[in-house]
Amino acid sequence: MQHTKDETLILETGEYSDYSFQGPFKVLRSFESQEEAERHTALFDSEVKEKNGDHGTWDHASPDTLIAYLAAEGFIEELSCVREHVGSYGAIDIVV
Repeated sequence: MQHTKDETLILETGEYSDYSFQGPFKVLRSFESQEEAERHTALFDSEVKEKNGDHGTWDHASPDTLIAYLAAEGFIEELSCVREHVGSYGAIDIVV
């Protein structure tokens, strides 16, 4: 997906009970998410191989490392925001 400068972005991960989101982020410079994911994966894999040799490893690029990469490379910055849980299971329940 193409993202443009000044866009507000929320990044989602997981499925079902593992679903979560990170952000919101401000896009600082335009990028295409698939291209950057591929670039990050290649860089991450080469760094792990350089550090650990050809030995098997559980270290691999992940959604969390991709988000960190996008921030470190200046594509996104986290926006300040307030989150409030307003209820669940059909009931309004605001806890102060």
